[in-house]
Order: sequence, then structure tokens, then C-alpha cells
Amino acid sequence: MTIKRTFAAELKRLPDMVEFVKKEARRVGFEGKGLFKVELAMEECLVNVIRYAYPDSSGELQIYLSTLPNQGLEVEILDQGKPFDPVAYHAKADENAPIEERSPGGWGVVILRKTCDEIIYEHDGTYNRLKLRIFVHPQQP
Repeated sequence: MTIKRTFAAELKRLPDMVEFVKKEARRVGFEGKGLFKVELAMEECLVNVIRYAYPDSSGELQIYLSTLPNQGLEVEILDQGKPFDPVAYHAKADENAPIEERSPGGWGVVILRKTCDEIIYEHDGTYNRLKLRIFVHPQQP
């Protein structure tokens, strides 16, 4: 089953977007830390799409949610903004550097890689398609 919603690519719509995804994540079986991972991934991803895909204009984004086998959720985000491939991007963020030496920038990609089980990006000349696949994992202490 796939459900879809279209949103204005505006930060004020971010809570609605995240709640749309979280509602389906709960239905699939996410809770606790797993649900937090979904929320964190969505906030990072959506803020970056809103800020960077449409830097000088406004636009829309579409979110498709699909249930995957084995308690998984696929979130597909489509936009017509500036292309950016987080899969190919080499983040400059150094997770091992002392916090006082860390520079801003690049952390969104690091967070996506840590919170998602699979990330797929495609650009077909018109649309950026970012698919994030996240599975329910046994809760860890």
C-alpha cells in the first residue's frame, strides 16, 4: 500500500510532513528509539530539501509512503528543485573529531546514513527522487 501527500516546500509545513510520516511509521510498528530515528531522518532530509532544493524560489514536494516486508517503511520524497545526490556526496563532517574541532555542514548526510537502512537517489531530468528505507529493529538499551 502506498499513500501520498503533496506539501508546499516551506519550513512552516515541516511539522505536518513529519507527522504524516510518523503516523504511518507507528502503524508499521515503529516505537521508542526506532520512531525517533524515523523522525530525525525526516527532519534532516526535509529541512535540506526545503532550504537547498528551492534556494531562490518556492516549490512543492511530494511524499510517498510504502510499507515494506519485514516491518519496513519506504519514504520517497520528490521535488523539482536543485539536484543533490546524498548517496554520492562525501560528507566533510568528521564524526571522530573532538566536538570543538567539528565544522558545520555535512551532518545531515551523516545523520541520514546513520538512521536509514537504505538510501536511493535518482534524478530523471525533472524530479529528484530520494527513497529512504527504514526497518524496525529490536530495541537496544
